[in-house]
Amino acid sequence: METKGPSPPKNLWAYAYEIVPPKTADHMKVIEALLEEEYAQAKQTARTWRGQLVCEQQVTHILVVSDTPDQGEEVNRRLERRLKALKAGFSRTMPMPLSDDDPAPPAPRP
Repeated sequence: METKGPSPPKNLWAYAYEIVPPKTADHMKVIEALLEEEYAQAKQTARTWRGQLVCEQQVTHILVVSDTPDQGEEVNRRLERRLKALKAGFSRTMPMPLSDDDPAPPAPRP
């Protein structure tokens, strides 16, 4: 009988949507609900996709962590359609890889 060892860790990617002018949390309820729906769907299919809404005074962010750098996925198209329906001007950053293998930055010298 062959035993499987632990599966290799997934590569994770992070990117963000920036919404300017900012929207209040009340205005973003439909987006927050979509983020939760997408997270649940990703979890059911053993994928990683998580979006977090961050409302600040000068900008609203949606921070995303995903198992793929492909931003053309349906999840992003749904999110962007909802943002456009809210008449929210937004931009999206390029995906950046996240890795535990990155060395820690050196400690500052006294």
